[in-house]
Amino acid sequence: MEPSGGVVPGAEVTLTQPSDMAQPLLFADRNGKVTVNAQPGEYELLVYDPGFKTARLDVVVTSQPEQTLIVHLQIGDTGSPIIAEHAPPPPPKLPRVRNLPSSKDLPAECRDPGSILPLYLSDGAGVPRFFAPHDGLRYGVSFPTDSDHWPGSHRERESSAQFHANYAVSLYIWVDNQTSSDAPVGSCSLFARWNIDVWSASGQRMLSHREQKDLALWPEHFSCAANAILSVPAHSCAVVTEIDDLGGLYTLPPGLYTVAERPAQGQPLKAPSPGEGLSFAVVK
Repeated sequence: MEPSGGVVPGAEVTLTQPSDMAQPLLFADRNGKVTVNAQPGEYELLVYDPGFKTARLDVVVTSQPEQTLIVHLQIGDTGSPIIAEHAPPPPPKLPRVRNLPSSKDLPAECRDPGSILPLYLSDGAGVPRFFAPHDGLRYGVSFPTDSDHWPGSHRERESSAQFHANYAVSLYIWVDNQTSSDAPVGSCSLFARWNIDVWSASGQRMLSHREQKDLALWPEHFSCAANAILSVPAHSCAVVTEIDDLGGLYTLPPGLYTVAERPAQGQPLKAPSPGEGLSFAVVK
């Protein structure tokens, strides 16, 4: 909340503990709100938006079902911020991305709306590209289909994957449970044993900001206190987590890219073959 009482949509929010290996960057929605599932404990909360001073608060999460915290942002030293909805960017100029998954590619367990989290259905989770199964589980990735990311008509949004460079590129992570048992999956800790890579059209694997900082592809010890556990029922399909902004994890200049599954630890890294991953374009 800014000094006059207005909300601050798009503010950057982090909620971390010193021991955390994963420090996801969240963004306030158009109502200035962020919802986080966190285990009881002590956290540092950071809230930032251009034109404001960064707010730092010590937060104690209890075992209560729900806690609400209002953060007041103060005007920064560089002048008053402008809080407004950004106008949609002009239609992208890059060629249309090919070989995108369509609804006909969905497995049977993913076609039942009752098997997918309603929250993500209402947000428009798109159609996932699934990777090879591991012990009966398949991970997949999709881009949202809302107009904030895809300029143009609904039909265009379903058949293209082009993002404006100044917009956050969200990515949904899916699990297709083909086994006869329920599968518990952590929305954050799943990345301790599974992950994705982003490759450029020239076959270059893009280094994430955390990988550049830690100089390690896989963390030796993974800690994730703010971790929501979702049970994916047998023979069902669900969205288990969302990466709020690929551009916050990677430096992605305009160009064509592919999101692919990272090989298991110790396996060689290689660029994905055509149709193996989920392709998208970043435009100016």
